[in-house]
Amino acid sequence: MRAESFTATLSQKSLQYFIDHAHPVTGLVRDKASNFGATPEELPYRVASSAATGFGLAAVAHAAHVGTLDKKTALDQVKRTLVFLENQAPHWNGWFYHFMDWQTGARAYQSEYSTIDSALLMMGALYAANVLQDASLLQIVDRLYERMDFEIMRNNDGAHPDKKTLSMGWIPETGFIPYEWEIYSEHLALYYLGLGHPTRPLRDSSWLAWQRVWKKDFQGRDFLGQGLPLFIHQYNFLFLDPASVPIGKGDWMDNSRLATGYDKDVAMAQTSRFRTFREGFWGLSASESQLGYRAFSTEFYDGTVCPGCVGASAPFVPEVMGELESWSKSPWAKQIWGKYGFVDAFNLDPEWFSRDVLGITVGALYLSLANADPKHPTLWSVFRDLPFVHRAAKVAHRMENQVGPRPTSSACLVHIGGLPHS
Repeated sequence: MRAESFTATLSQKSLQYFIDHAHPVTGLVRDKASNFGATPEELPYRVASSAATGFGLAAVAHAAHVGTLDKKTALDQVKRTLVFLENQAPHWNGWFYHFMDWQTGARAYQSEYSTIDSALLMMGALYAANVLQDASLLQIVDRLYERMDFEIMRNNDGAHPDKKTLSMGWIPETGFIPYEWEIYSEHLALYYLGLGHPTRPLRDSSWLAWQRVWKKDFQGRDFLGQGLPLFIHQYNFLFLDPASVPIGKGDWMDNSRLATGYDKDVAMAQTSRFRTFREGFWGLSASESQLGYRAFSTEFYDGTVCPGCVGASAPFVPEVMGELESWSKSPWAKQIWGKYGFVDAFNLDPEWFSRDVLGITVGALYLSLANADPKHPTLWSVFRDLPFVHRAAKVAHRMENQVGPRPTSSACLVHIGGLPHS
């Protein structure tokens, strides 16, 4: 199979997840599903993820845009989802639950109203409505965006009026989560949505409030976010063009490229300790594991790898697709390759193989492949033209230019989307 053909196959398999696991009435997308049959929890599995739903909206809309999915099918799925989100899904000041019952939208896993997961849902909705160019969808998505109250998440409902960063969320029983989006993480789209908000934008100073931590790799090359799970360097640029987001030094494409290379380098430096790495596999990111959902990184690993997470670096390192193709034909192909592509994760040392795929991993992979495709318009090209991106980028660039690079910090906080996957 040629690399181009393999990429098309992987993209189609990823898309199929969002066709099979979007609820026929609500449109909410299951958080996870089996890659081989039966499970999770031997079905029926009722938990949806707001972020996976956002990725699904973008995936089906993109597929219709490039001709790999019937446009009416995509329109129907996007419309029922957005109508449900506007009229029936629970929300708190415009913010949605991280996990919801896919049939009712009710809170699942006692999860929080999540800022990052709501932002990813909103980004998917904005892309879908704008690329499908349906008037009713554009009106709904504008209303959904306008009701998102960024100020309440910044000032903790007035309790901290001078705070500049956004809370990670709000829990009905206990209030605001005691963690902030205050260092480099997967939050750039969230802050762009806030800075570009049409009626109640975040303060300009919020852009400078999150810390930038630069570190050198084995070869002395500086990049931002060393030691973080691989997905963080990908999620920021599923929707936003890296060129539209300012960075203190270097550029975001190069930063994510270096982070991807470092992820592989660390794994390959540990081949004597871990069979998974010795066999040439890598991909240290948030994923399932033998011990549950974990945020693996270059500073925390046990031999578990997430192959789909490697594919999501395709816009920065196109060569990873050749590795993925070889992995799909490896001696472990029957355990790691199935209906929706690669399983979420595996670890050869204890001979553990997930049987599932996660909607957020499959979705990030599909959208990344779309952004790496030279033959069709990227998601980036659509977002470059949206008014909120223009407003946010103008603020971010102005603030960056005022102060230049900020001092670095050794602080490190990794967020993997609130409560863990079951």
